[in-house]
Amino acid sequence: MTFLASLPFDGSMKINDLESAMRSAEGVNDVVLKNVIARENATPLASGTYLVINNQFVGRLWPTVSGYMVTEDTAGSTIYDTLTFIPE
Repeated sequence: MTFLASLPFDGSMKINDLESAMRSAEGVNDVVLKNVIARENATPLASGTYLVINNQFVGRLWPTVSGYMVTEDTAGSTIYDTLTFIPE
């Protein structure tokens, strides 16, 4: 994901910036964040930190742990498994 790659080293990922980056993608006209979880690589997904849970913002930003972020790679929980596209 280009957005994560563009974060400054040792920076933070801000939920508002993530939502804005998603809206700027071609063909996207609205974004609803239902659940957003961040975690260190060694932390199991189930023990990650929710930034958005059930459409409620509970955290505004996530400071990178190792200096950068990547998308989730747990089978069934990747970005392609969890995004829902609704045609209008």
